[in-house]
Order: sequence, then C-alpha cells, then structure tokens
Amino acid sequence: MAQGVTSAPRSPKEDREQRLRTYLIAMAVRTVSFPLAVWALLSGWVVIGVILAAAATFLPQIAVTIANAVDNRTGTGGAPVSPTRALPAPHPTPPHDIPPQDIPFDDIPFDGTAGGPADPHDPPQPDRPDADL
Repeated sequence: MAQGVTSAPRSPKEDREQRLRTYLIAMAVRTVSFPLAVWALLSGWVVIGVILAAAATFLPQIAVTIANAVDNRTGTGGAPVSPTRALPAPHPTPPHDIPPQDIPFDDIPFDGTAGGPADPHDPPQPDRPDADL
C-alpha cells in the first residue's frame, strides 16, 4: 500500500520543528514584552504597560499549550491506496521473439544529400562533382 504525496500528513520531525519554532517565537515576544511593560508603566503609559504585562504573564501558558499540541490529523486523502490500482492497464506489446521485418535496401529512397553517392537513376546536376555532363 502507498500513501499519496498530496494526502500524506506532516512527518513527526516537521511537526516537532513547527511546534518548537512557534514556542520560541512566543517566548521571544514574552521576553521583549516584560521589559517594555516595565518601561511603559514607569513612563506613565499605563494602558500599554498593562497590555504588555498581560502578554508577558499569559504568553508562557499559551506557548506551552501550543507546543504540546501534537498534530494527530490524518491525510486528506483517506486510507492508503494500492499503487497498482492507480496505474492504467498496460498496452499489449508484441512478443520479443519475432524478428524485425527485413526491408530491402533498394526500396529505401535516397537523394544523395547525406554524403553518399547519388541515385544512378537521378538526372545529372551541374553542382554535384560526380555529375556526368
């Protein structure tokens, strides 16, 4: 059985990397929010200071919750499908023990442009070096 490429879920490694990246971004925002909250409160910007303090307080819980949320979704394509079912029926091929058809050399048209001698039945042409004038 094979899984379709477009319906395959993310690998565990990709899922773990995505969760770690999200956690690190959230914690970086929290780290920046705390000193900014202190600065805003000391500068008299109370509303902005409270918002930044709330972000610094609640972002760790949100970041841990998001980081622990493992992606348990299955692919969008449903159950795996046998790859032989997806292939079209093979075209009938001739048996390999039949020899190739013999083509007589005299039946092959030749105009002399490939560097070989010209057909003796062609009329002579003055631009050819072997022409009988």
